[in-house]
Amino acid sequence: NKLSRLGVCSEVIMSLTCPFFWRHIYIPILPQRLTDYVCAPMPFVVGVHSSHRPNDLMLDGVVVVELDNNSICLSESETIPPLPEKGYQMIMKVLKRQVADVNEPIGKDAKVNERDINDVFM
Repeated sequence: NKLSRLGVCSEVIMSLTCPFFWRHIYIPILPQRLTDYVCAPMPFVVGVHSSHRPNDLMLDGVVVVELDNNSICLSESETIPPLPEKGYQMIMKVLKRQVADVNEPIGKDAKVNERDINDVFM
């Protein structure tokens, strides 16, 4: 519902691609008059304000992250495959070392070991 949160979350999603580089369409906050662009036949990361969200027919094949509802929505034809068990275990091991209590936010002085993160994804 807030453009500032939308912009920050768009940047966070892009940072999750690290160490890779996103070479497709990226628009952190899409103006209302350009919402038809979510029908593009290529990969994209686009921030759309909830009041400008296109109808579900336009979103076929699009993964929608609902910031207001804290949910991820897929079209009926899409499924997200589960992580392989080995990858899942590696990610959980690294995350548990980084986060002492999953109900508490990570502190400002928390140190993230880049090597641990790279080991999971490389």
